[in-house]
Amino acid sequence: MFDRKKYQVQYRRKHRKYFSRKHKEWRLRNKVQFAANQKMGDFKRYWMIEPQPCAVCNSKETECHHPNYVFPLCVVWLCKVCHGMVTSKLLGFADISHGIVDYGSLKRLGKLNKLT
Repeated sequence: MFDRKKYQVQYRRKHRKYFSRKHKEWRLRNKVQFAANQKMGDFKRYWMIEPQPCAVCNSKETECHHPNYVFPLCVVWLCKVCHGMVTSKLLGFADISHGIVDYGSLKRLGKLNKLT
């Protein structure tokens, strides 16, 4: 039986230079998005942020979505399926706005615990 995951891993290893170059090009084209993703990743590690359930379907396996990259600590937690629907405009802002969490404000208010 064909194992797509295994094939993709092997393909990426074989073409590592190509994917590395493409990623570098993307980072240079999308500096604001890259910076927002880096800042949120660092923030999650440093402040021990636990992923929240999906704002749409309440699934437990979630990832961050930035409604606006200008505010990198303001995110919505979405599962992979809902995240895809939001980025492809099948779900609008009204569908996810109730799930926005501003970690910058929580930090300023002292409601987060640092990693010790």
